[in-house]
Amino acid sequence: MNGTGFEADNVTFENSAGNTGQAVAIAVRADRAVFKHCRFLGYQDTLFADYGRQYYVDSYIEGAIDFIFGNAAAVFDRVEIHATGPGYLTAQSRTSAEQKTGYVILDSKVTSGPAVYGSPEGRRSGTLLGRPWRPYARVVFMNTELPAEVRPEGWNNWGKTANEATAWFGEFHDSGPGANPAGRAPWSHQLSAAEARKFRPEVFLAGSDKWNPVAEAARLP
Repeated sequence: MNGTGFEADNVTFENSAGNTGQAVAIAVRADRAVFKHCRFLGYQDTLFADYGRQYYVDSYIEGAIDFIFGNAAAVFDRVEIHATGPGYLTAQSRTSAEQKTGYVILDSKVTSGPAVYGSPEGRRSGTLLGRPWRPYARVVFMNTELPAEVRPEGWNNWGKTANEATAWFGEFHDSGPGANPAGRAPWSHQLSAAEARKFRPEVFLAGSDKWNPVAEAARLP
């Protein structure tokens, strides 16, 4: 989906292939895209949020492995992110510190199905908030409820210690049994209130044209 200003309300995007490797439900490469009351269903690589400014609100995203991935500047506001198996919720792919991209999960809820801990693999790995698909990946969880299945360290370096110096993973006022600031990977960040304000959708997605995604979404039913 490449159309600038694309908006969807009450639409389901699904890839029913299951655990067969990459199976994208939707690829979004559009600036000023809004998704409201939508569902994104898949297993691996469900939602390819890859380019432009994107705003997801009051929606549901389901998968197991890297199922929100790409290099958009995207805010997920009041969404449910449901892990159906052990893996990683996000795999953001910012390639330099100068890029204004990244993912913000705001006022949301992470849930998990029985498969996350219901198998030997699940009991070993649980769920992690993200890993860097590219070295400068940026993901922030704010005011989001996290389940017990989220591993204490929260974040993974994708097997490359060097990524710990470049990836920027942060949290602010998360809650629930999976919120564990003291146990998080030491190279991740706990945000101050001032830092968190920069990731509000009206600020993070504003751009040079001063786009207000919250106001735009409010115009949809």
